[in-house]
Amino acid sequence: MRRIPVFDRDTPLGLTSTSTAGLRPKVALLTNMLAPYRISFYRALGELVELTVLVDTLSESNRSWVIDSEDFGFRLIEQRNRVHEHTYQRTDLGFSERASLHLSEKTFSWLRRVRPDVVISLELGLRSFWSLLYGRLHSVPVILMHEGTPHTQGAVPRTRKIWRRLLISDAARYWSNGLESTALLTSYGALKGRIDEAMTGVDTTTLRQQVESLLQRRSELRSSMQLSGTTFLYTGSLSGRKGLPQYLAALSRLAGRSSGSLFSVIFVGSGEHAAYIARWAASHPAIRCVAPGFLQPAELLPFYVAADWGVLPTLEDNWPLATLEMLIAGLPQLFSVYNGATPELHREGITGVLIDPLDEVAFDRALQSMLTADAQRVAPDVIAEYADFYSAAAQARRAARSIRQALAKPAPCS
Repeated sequence: MRRIPVFDRDTPLGLTSTSTAGLRPKVALLTNMLAPYRISFYRALGELVELTVLVDTLSESNRSWVIDSEDFGFRLIEQRNRVHEHTYQRTDLGFSERASLHLSEKTFSWLRRVRPDVVISLELGLRSFWSLLYGRLHSVPVILMHEGTPHTQGAVPRTRKIWRRLLISDAARYWSNGLESTALLTSYGALKGRIDEAMTGVDTTTLRQQVESLLQRRSELRSSMQLSGTTFLYTGSLSGRKGLPQYLAALSRLAGRSSGSLFSVIFVGSGEHAAYIARWAASHPAIRCVAPGFLQPAELLPFYVAADWGVLPTLEDNWPLATLEMLIAGLPQLFSVYNGATPELHREGITGVLIDPLDEVAFDRALQSMLTADAQRVAPDVIAEYADFYSAAAQARRAARSIRQALAKPAPCS
């Protein structure tokens, strides 16, 4: 990954408080790493507040993103906290995968140097503990965001739930992605009146424009990829958590009932199940299978245009932005009941179909219906509605409103 300019950890920032009325509030936003799909939101928020983004690390071992470092529009600090690699398991759902635990031991000292008027912490662990401690000692409101849902957090130990309830009790406000993460926050004791929803989004404006300009080359792109018939696009990590084994099994059953020329499949991503796809393609030579591996966000555009349906049969996901991006790109899609974004993005017959990926009969029926349906993209007015609401600018406005509300109500202090 290309290195990007960050503040050196040993260089004084020389920042002073800007809480004087009429000036933009100084905001510190803490997260695990600098994901490229978040940068447009940070940049838009940086136009409304004086924003410093503190990341534990620039990237994780399983990420290969290349970040455009020019003109961020916000301060970036790499704390260089330690990262512990471990295995995450959901025995109830039958999958395990490698995961990263960030040990944010330097967060408190960095906050003392930045001296923010508001702190936003995007998790409910050590990072938030240090943020809340700083808030208590300096009478600074803290906003906590947690993207988890009752389903994704179904295997959380009781001790961790107690810890999270203690953290929740001390925050000024809370951010959630949508209905599912709001339900989890309220189960931990967060008051609904202090929860700001829809705190997620991407650069929908640019994505929509790029797809529209590329649609005129759709036939050319499909020919260059040697695609035939209905084309299903999967984008995400190639893992058991995303429902990949269930999807491949369903595709095998579909291939057994259909002529191979009736559909093609695309798998974009990397992960421990990449070999599964290679074996599936080798055992189904009549079906065109395109698997380019991990791609940078901009490299996904031709696949959005060439495909007919998006498929993300996840078994556990908080609010995957891949689902939103496929919708903005105009792809009707297969939604999973285990996808935290489903309540907001799924409209039966309008944006796609809904299934339980663990229900083989329902999975088969859905794929068959997608295979025989007329190839129609999501209606432009529907795309426009979601693109406006989940744009980086709209998310930044929601964030700025939440920050103002947090400043208006002093943080709890002892």
